[in-house]
Amino acid sequence: MRKKTTSSDWAAYARPWSLPGGSMPSFVAIMYVYYISILSGNHIEWFLGFVALLGALFFQTAGNLFHAYKHYGESHKSVEVNKTPQPPKSLLVIANICLIVGMLIGLFLLMTSGWQLAWMGVVGVFAVLLYPRLKYTLSGDLLIFLVYGPLVVLGTGYVLTSILVWQLLLLSIPVGLITLNIIQSHAITEYVADKHTGVRTAVLSKNITQLTSFYKAHIYVAYSILVLLVITDVLPLMSLCALFTLPLAWKCIVLLRDVNNSSSEAIKDLNKLTSRLQLLFALLLSLSFLFAGWQ
Repeated sequence: MRKKTTSSDWAAYARPWSLPGGSMPSFVAIMYVYYISILSGNHIEWFLGFVALLGALFFQTAGNLFHAYKHYGESHKSVEVNKTPQPPKSLLVIANICLIVGMLIGLFLLMTSGWQLAWMGVVGVFAVLLYPRLKYTLSGDLLIFLVYGPLVVLGTGYVLTSILVWQLLLLSIPVGLITLNIIQSHAITEYVADKHTGVRTAVLSKNITQLTSFYKAHIYVAYSILVLLVITDVLPLMSLCALFTLPLAWKCIVLLRDVNNSSSEAIKDLNKLTSRLQLLFALLLSLSFLFAGWQ
């Protein structure tokens, strides 16, 4: 007899706790546009910016649900999957509804902002549909970076200003790299858990040394670019306050020093710490734009 799907099961499928990670790049873009609008005096469509943020949340929820349905039982069999029943067919229905709502929001923004948004919307839809197939590949990592870096940040800036703000493309690199590490932290913790339980899953096909090297490199590059953007006046001096997250970033790196010999218990905090790093990094950047705009 099939186990009844509970509200906690639905939460496990939709992963609402992951939504801040997907929405913060858009929020950073909104606050940066606020900062440059103070300097330039240009008119900004604030309402459309928050509509874009809402659309990003619907797309991410759709992606989470599609992923939960496709990859049920493929990872963490000993830890997570047994806690929830096989996803019901209605999960696909809700995933498609979220995708359609996201597309309708995108269509509304296209009609109110301009044709440049069309290609961004198409890439966003394909990303939702393709990522479940590409999750354990470098192509999947690149897709996540492009979506939660340049695509979301540039797209949000475009709906606010009706122009492509190319400074946002530079800003999207550190934001996108830190956000990508949330996904990679999941892959690393799954690898360790599956290795210790003896369960052969898709994540074990990844090169763990390569994965941890990329994770560390993303942090080094993100902070280096942040400093360069401040030096070149793309970002205000106050944006250096994001460097206060360096101790947390180092804590994440330390966890990876001996990942091959780490227990799943020792590495389990990597997900939480990486999500916290991304949230604080983006929040401090956003606050720096707010306060710099007030000066």
